[in-house]
This record gives sequence, C-alpha cells and structure tokens, in this order.
Amino acid sequence: MGYHEETHVYMNWILHATQLTRPRLQVVYNVFGHSRMNEKVCDWLKGYRNSTPVHIGNAAHDQFQLDVYGEVLDAVYTYSDLVEQFDNDTRKFIIGLGEVICKLWNQPDEGIWEIRSSPVHHTHSKVLAWVGLDRIIKLCRKYNWSNLPIQMFENVLKDIQEQIELKGFNKELNHYTSHFNGRDLDASLLILPLVEYCTASSPRMESTRKNIQDLLSSKSFLYRHVNINDGLPGKEGAFIVCNFWLIENLVQSGHLNQAIDLFNNTIQYASPGGLLSEEIDPDTNELLGNYPQGFSHIGLINAALAIDEAFKQSKKTA
Repeated sequence: MGYHEETHVYMNWILHATQLTRPRLQVVYNVFGHSRMNEKVCDWLKGYRNSTPVHIGNAAHDQFQLDVYGEVLDAVYTYSDLVEQFDNDTRKFIIGLGEVICKLWNQPDEGIWEIRSSPVHHTHSKVLAWVGLDRIIKLCRKYNWSNLPIQMFENVLKDIQEQIELKGFNKELNHYTSHFNGRDLDASLLILPLVEYCTASSPRMESTRKNIQDLLSSKSFLYRHVNINDGLPGKEGAFIVCNFWLIENLVQSGHLNQAIDLFNNTIQYASPGGLLSEEIDPDTNELLGNYPQGFSHIGLINAALAIDEAFKQSKKTA
C-alpha cells in the first residue's frame, strides 16, 4: 500500500523481538521484544459488561503454533520487494526458520486459534508450514543463495503437501478438515487459496468453501468453528475476519457480485467511528470481543483490495 518506511521499521522490530527465542518463534512478544508474558487471573476485577475472568498477560507465549513460521516467512517474502539483498544475519534467521519447520512440521500444535484443550495436527498449521518453505525456496532462487539446504526444503515441502491432501481432506464429506483425520470444518481453511496453497476454484477448495458457508454461517456471518472444545468457557460470537476471508475466496473463484454484497453487508455493522471488533453476535449485531481488532481490519483491507483489482479486470475485459 506504499507505506515503505513503516514496513522497514516493523521488519526491524520482528528481527529484534525474535532474538531471544531464535531459531524458534513464539506467537506473541510484547512491544519491547520480551518473550515472557505470564498469564494470571484477576478474580477481583470485572471486564466490560461484567465479563469474567479478567486475565493479565497471555499464556499463548508458551504455546507451540506452527503457523507463525509461515506467517513470518510470507511477510519476509513480501518485504523482499523492497530489499536488494538481505544481510548475513537476516539470511541466517530466515534459513533457521526453515530448518525449524523441517524439524517440527509433523508435530501437533495449538493452532491459529490458540486452542487450550490439547494440541492436534491442525490442517491450517500444516498449510502455513508449507507456505514457509515455499517462500524460503523462492527467496533462495531470487537472491541466488548457495550452500543452503534447498533440497531438504523442497523434499519436506512435498511431504507436507502429500500429508495435507491425504489426511487433511475428508473424501466422504468432500472438504478439508480442521485437523488431520477429522470431520470438523474450520473457517481458517479459507486461508488456503489466499496463501497460494491452492486455487479458490479448485474442486476441493470450492467444496470446502461451500460447506463452510452452509455449516458455519449464521445470518451472513461465519463462526470459526462449532462444537469444538477450545479449552475456554463461554460461547463466542461469529468471527469477523472469517467473512473477509470468504470474500477473497469468492473474488478468486469468480463470484465478484456475491463478494461485493457480502463486503457491503459486513462493513455496515462497523461502529460510528468505522471500527470493527473481533467478533459479532449475528442475532443482535452487537460487536463483541477485542475492540478494535487488527485482524478484522487487515481482513477488510485485503478483501477491499481483492474486490478492487477484480473489478478493474472485469472492466478491461468487458
């Protein structure tokens, strides 16, 4: 979007924050780059509208979330458009992330939603592991990096994809699943074409999208999942970013008008200040959860850009 100075600053922060945990990553660091964020329950406090329990800190700092490796490496690859060459320390950091993926990709994790019940083999996490290796291989070719384990990265990349298609897709139900050898759906599966693992119009992805729309939706909003024990009490609302993932899928699979309708319907529930929360109650349209939520706004921006690009292309071919 042209914010190059901010991009450089943020990438420098990532390189600084991860120094204490390299070559591994954790899902959350504080703004100073500290890696310990012990969580405690403050039972003497009440949150918004008397919600409880109030937590300080974040226990996710101790979780294993495989997907963060793919997220960071995808960001580095995008950032590479602004970089003529990475320095040796950054290149070592990048390759180190790839080596960690090769070691850990076949282990269960807590996943993108930071499940607090028990680790499982999340399909989304495996896809993001695939993304991480795919982006490293592209970086190696782009910068002509030599004396690196590229063959290992390529072999593991192939293994991950084979396992995803074998264990992360349920042929009986005809959709990708929340975790390997499972039956449940998860809206995070909408990410697959957005990170270029597959195309949105591929038969398996089309069927997955349609199942998500049928089984996870309520009054034009999507839940992350249903009937899954996440280890936390209470009932959650629909997750707003999932709508924007769906919109991008609709755009990429040729359903532009449907994507525009859903986009307009979603943004009408933003606050008077134009802000979105983490979740929404489909029955009352009340904004719930963290507010404002960066995840929701990132999804909005990406969906808007996707619609704009597709609209321009449709005008050219009209």
